[in-house]
Amino acid sequence: MSKEAPDLAKVLGEIIGLLEKLSERDQARIFKTISTYINFDQPVSTADDRSSVSPFPPGTEASFENDDNSVSPKAFILEKQPRSDVERVVCLAYYLTHYKNTPNFKTTDISRLNIEAAQPRFSNTAHSMKNAIAGQFLISSSKENKQISAMGEQYVRCLPDHIAAKKTLPHQKKPRSTIKEL
Repeated sequence: MSKEAPDLAKVLGEIIGLLEKLSERDQARIFKTISTYINFDQPVSTADDRSSVSPFPPGTEASFENDDNSVSPKAFILEKQPRSDVERVVCLAYYLTHYKNTPNFKTTDISRLNIEAAQPRFSNTAHSMKNAIAGQFLISSSKENKQISAMGEQYVRCLPDHIAAKKTLPHQKKPRSTIKEL
């Protein structure tokens, strides 16, 4: 049984109809989100049409930056409710990536953002960063830079639901059996 291809004109009409209901700012935000989601930061080129056409209005290039700059680092951390230094580091890394358009960062960037978020100082930021790397929440990128891992992003998205966040971890410890074999 073959699956019919969608009518592209109909799909485009529906999308445009939905976008017309939004403000220009929200339309641009939708374009950025979609382009980031499908890694679509290059001009469109198809076999049928060899010309390159940008799918985005001018000034709406894809990036990690979140247009909602009304969320301060302080409010973001308050919303996510990290319970440990490692969770706080990962939340700050997420904020840098998605709200400050800084996917690659150093320990000093995390420290500065922590101060901006009005959080207690880390006793040893480098140690907390190393623990976040050991937990696979952060990964090394280039030279001394780090970036948040895909697992780290999923973890932060689940917060403040710590139970759901822990379910994103692939290396869950299995509980010991309490029944002894005879």
